Amino acid sequence: MNISKPLVLCFFAAALVFAQAPAVQVAPPQVQVQAPAPAAPAQVPAKAPAQVQVAPPQVQVQTPAQAAPAQAPAKAPAQAPTPAPAQAPAQVQVPVAAEPIAQIPLEGTSSPDSSEIAVLPPPVPSSSSAETKPSGKTIFDSVRGHAYNPYSTVGAASTVGDLIRVPSDILGQKFLYVSPIAQIGYTAFDLAGGSAMLGLSNSVAEQGRLSALVLGYANSIFGLAIKYSVDKEFTSEDKSNVSVRTTNPADNIELYLSLPFGEETLYANGGWITERESGFVDADGKRRKIDYSTITSEAGLLGSRGALNYDMHFNFKRYGGTYVGEDDKKAVERGTYSRFALGLDLGYAALQSQNARVIVGLNDAVGVVFLDKIGKIYKGDNTIFGRLTPNILGEVALSKNLFAFTGAEHSLYFRFGDEDAEADTHYTLVKNNLETVAFMGIRYQKPNWAIESELSTNPFEAFVGENILINLGGFIYF
Repeated sequence: MNISKPLVLCFFAAALVFAQAPAVQVAPPQVQVQAPAPAAPAQVPAKAPAQVQVAPPQVQVQTPAQAAPAQAPAKAPAQAPTPAPAQAPAQVQVPVAAEPIAQIPLEGTSSPDSSEIAVLPPPVPSSSSAETKPSGKTIFDSVRGHAYNPYSTVGAASTVGDLIRVPSDILGQKFLYVSPIAQIGYTAFDLAGGSAMLGLSNSVAEQGRLSALVLGYANSIFGLAIKYSVDKEFTSEDKSNVSVRTTNPADNIELYLSLPFGEETLYANGGWITERESGFVDADGKRRKIDYSTITSEAGLLGSRGALNYDMHFNFKRYGGTYVGEDDKKAVERGTYSRFALGLDLGYAALQSQNARVIVGLNDAVGVVFLDKIGKIYKGDNTIFGRLTPNILGEVALSKNLFAFTGAEHSLYFRFGDEDAEADTHYTLVKNNLETVAFMGIRYQKPNWAIESELSTNPFEAFVGENILINLGGFIYF
């Protein structure tokens, strides 16, 4: 019996211990019930100061919990001192409610600096930054007139003349341009799934000038343009059986084609212009022909790589006078020649900011000239030549609507060979042109119209009634 009593007491004590164990497991749920309470303030992200003030109460909530273990040793185990240590790990999980607080800086509410940065627009690129290389259109890249870029700096905005040379660039253009000084007018508009251009221009020859019609069309695949000016006379006499065709100076036809391929464009063109009066005579079957003209052709590839723009091209030119007699024998005028040349024009946007840019260019060419032989009178000769033309173009926005543009260039020529057409004389020439040339122009523009002009090198000429506005022209954009 004495043994059974201790056993009973042991079983009874064990029962009390197991009976108290659920109480220890019940306490953590109570702590988890309290955990959402401090998380409630974190649901108000709109008030940054309130969230900053809520964080300290969460620390204060943990402080009493940590003080609980100090009372636990003073109490019997029956009073469940173990829940206090159980609350400590539960409150270690309470910072899970602090995850919304950790997300607050992402919204810029806990840091005044980060909120201000989120509101400001992107910083204006500095001209000295490497990230200022041109990667798209700028405020300077509207279609420009004849006053702009007279030195053909590669990488500058396209002019109306450039749209003729590379007609695929007509696509998407909608404008009207008139220059009362140059006496020309152009308009571009949408047509048949692409864009068309109509130009009223001029053809200029050595001894004459004519009006010329320009027609162009472009879509996403190709661009095509034609420039045409005609001045021909036809006469005939039935009695004498004589017919005469006379072609007057500036009679002209030019064809242009371009094909875009991503960032590059392949282009080609050719033209024929009569420089001096030419003609054809058929007198009762006896024919004579005289022609003074210039024939040109060109093919090239232009494109860009970041801040570098390039234009590689091959040129051919035939110039002079040719005479064919009744016996079909051919004679040429002295100085008649054929020229072949390879060119590479480069333009680099060396400086660029949001309201200014400077393009440094180099236009160069190398080729050979063949002088025609004139029977037994003059010997045919040939000359190798080259040309280096450094150039600069700068543009700046003086105000929201007023712009200024300027530029300069000079050329270095070299030539060696024999072109006197009389004797075997060889010579070499290396020479700069007489002086560097420069220009300056202004442009005033609004969203749908603009006026621009090149300025005379001597603005004081205005006081004596001279025109100081060169190639003045105006645009209407659509």
